[in-house]
Amino acid sequence: MPFLYTLLGIILFIIVLFLIPVRVTAHYEGTFEMYVQYLFLKIRLFPKEEKEKQPKKEKETKEKDDKKKQNKKPKEKGDNIFLTFYNNQGFEGVLQLIADTMNAVGGMFGGIFKHFVFRELYLEMKVSGSDAAETAIKYGKISSAVFPAMGYLCSKARVKKYNIDISPDFLAVKDEAMFHLKFGLSPIFVTNSVIAAGFKLFKNVLLKLIKSQNADNKDKKSFEKQVKKAIKER
Repeated sequence: MPFLYTLLGIILFIIVLFLIPVRVTAHYEGTFEMYVQYLFLKIRLFPKEEKEKQPKKEKETKEKDDKKKQNKKPKEKGDNIFLTFYNNQGFEGVLQLIADTMNAVGGMFGGIFKHFVFRELYLEMKVSGSDAAETAIKYGKISSAVFPAMGYLCSKARVKKYNIDISPDFLAVKDEAMFHLKFGLSPIFVTNSVIAAGFKLFKNVLLKLIKSQNADNKDKKSFEKQVKKAIKER
């Protein structure tokens, strides 16, 4: 009995730990910062700590450095939407982050996203162009894309405080964007979604493979019986 009580206590403790939400804070206003906090543990994900760079060799010339800069390609998108944004950032990076989040919510993460709790969700964008006409057209296009996307995301998760502000700036020389996020997710919901996805995979794929294999075995046995019967008749 003491062993059973100890085992039940351990299980209950693990369940309580899985119920405590992991909190994420992300802020962008010229520079991107992102932190993950669980209980009393706080980890900074971005910006990444820069490694100490080794001194360049004296033989390297300025021409080689210029050549490297010319051949440098823009960083491609990665699997982590926040890592992709960290590599790109800027106004276009914010638009890409919204698009990537939409794709993630509409895909395999849709079941998990409904358990997200956004305590704060703020987005501010200022749109500018070369002249007033271009600014107005650009503002209309971005508003027609961003507002429905943010409305869709807010409908798929629990959002307590939010504000989406997109405005044209006829005096600015470049577009600007900033956002601030605070959201949490209990690990138990991730575990449940993974188990559900695994069960669905087993049901839709593995069971079909097993049935197909059993059908092939039956056909093979039936063919062997027919062959044996034909041999006996001779």
